[in-house]
Amino acid sequence: MNKPDNTIDIINDVEPVDTPISINDLSDVSDEEWNLNEAASIRDALAQTYEPIREDTLRIVEVQRRVSRIPNIEPLILNALIQTQKALARLEKRQLQINEDFDNTTRIYNATIYDLNTDKYVLSTPMQIVLIEESDETIARIPELNLYAIGDSGTEAIYELKDEIINLYEDLISSENKLGPLPESWLKTLNKLIVATNG
Repeated sequence: MNKPDNTIDIINDVEPVDTPISINDLSDVSDEEWNLNEAASIRDALAQTYEPIREDTLRIVEVQRRVSRIPNIEPLILNALIQTQKALARLEKRQLQINEDFDNTTRIYNATIYDLNTDKYVLSTPMQIVLIEESDETIARIPELNLYAIGDSGTEAIYELKDEIINLYEDLISSENKLGPLPESWLKTLNKLIVATNG
């Protein structure tokens, strides 16, 4: 810290007086002389101990003062991370719920078969079927023939349905003269789709 200018001027203007050389001379020293000697001692002490503040020191102090004004962002970052983790946990929970709902949802779609997995019969035209996929099984259906088959997968259900088509066709042929209106309509449909081979 800089010394006040007026103090420096007063001290620099002080000249030390003659110091008594013996105790007998103390009675001749006036109060004014004592004060001047004291001021000279203070001046000498200040000259030995005082050092001006360096410019780089002032810069460091200023930087520290400015840094102290910057808010501590660590709690803000930590809070943001916590909120992000909570949001991710909610999203993950929601995704699991969606997956579970999807697994429990019945899905219906169309498929086409081109053969009957046998050498005895061929299809004259591809046959449209309906697949009903549930959580634990798949159903393959031909609504027009009131036929269906069940499997663990779509492939298995279609394979079983082809066997049901053949069984129905052969049963209808064997009872052709005894069929009612509905079975007779099934046979007409199958006759258009199925062709017997020599296999």
